[in-house]
This record gives sequence, structure tokens and C-alpha cells, in this order.
Amino acid sequence: MMALVVGGVLAVVCVVLLVLPFRRRATVLLPEGSPAQALERQREAAYEEVRTLNQDYLLGDVPQEQYEARLQVYRLRAARLLQQLDDLQELDRQWEARIATFRAGDGATTTAVICQECGGAVSSRDVQCPHCGSAIAPADPTDRGGPAGKEGNA
Repeated sequence: MMALVVGGVLAVVCVVLLVLPFRRRATVLLPEGSPAQALERQREAAYEEVRTLNQDYLLGDVPQEQYEARLQVYRLRAARLLQQLDDLQELDRQWEARIATFRAGDGATTTAVICQECGGAVSSRDVQCPHCGSAIAPADPTDRGGPAGKEGNA
């Protein structure tokens, strides 16, 4: 009987040790000291403040009026941080589009476009986004002829 109990406890411990690494949240590796990393730390701190406030409220340590006022302040702070993170991501997308143009080799004749569906970098010559497959509308429909259309006038 004792062997069954020990075996059961050992089995539970083994299952927990095997599942635990898969339950951890995936973290994005950001350069040390980058603005995005600082914003991520501030965001996590704001979320922790909200969790602590909720716990204090549920335990009766914080009156409802004070809870609602502090929660509103924390929400506004978190919203500002999320907006700043979104702005950084948009800037990153724009840089990725420039890099894609440069890597195309003929950056003088090709411009980078941002996909309206997924935000991925797309060459202006692409008809379809290579990331999500959505159709890419040409930036200037009259420019499809390129220099060949202008040579006839010369």
C-alpha cells in the first residue's frame, strides 16, 4: 500500500516537471537596454500593480471607491504603454520595409510597401503579400508603364 502512494506521488511529480516548461510564457528576446525592453518591463509592472490591486480588493483591504479610482489610473498607464509599444512596432515594420527594398538590390527602382492586412514589408512590384497572401494595390496606377511610356514622347 505504501509503495502505491509513493509511486503515485512520484508519478505526479514527474508529470508536473515535464509539463512545467511548456506552461511558461514565451518571452521575446529584446536587446538589453532597448526602448522596447524598457516599455515591456513597465508594462509587466503595470499588470502586476493591477493584479495586486485586484487581490487586495477581493480580500477587502481596499474600499470599492479607492479600487475603482486606482484601477482607472492603472488602466490609463497600461494603455499609454501599449500605445508606445505599438508605435515602436510600426517603426520597426517601416524599417523592415526599407531593409527589404535594400535587399532587393535595385532600391532605386523599387519602393517598399506595407501590407494593409498584416503590416509586413512588401515590394511595390509584388501583386500579393508574401506573408498573408492578400492582394496589394499599386501605389500609383498610372505608373505601370514605367519609363517605356515616357520614351514615346521624347
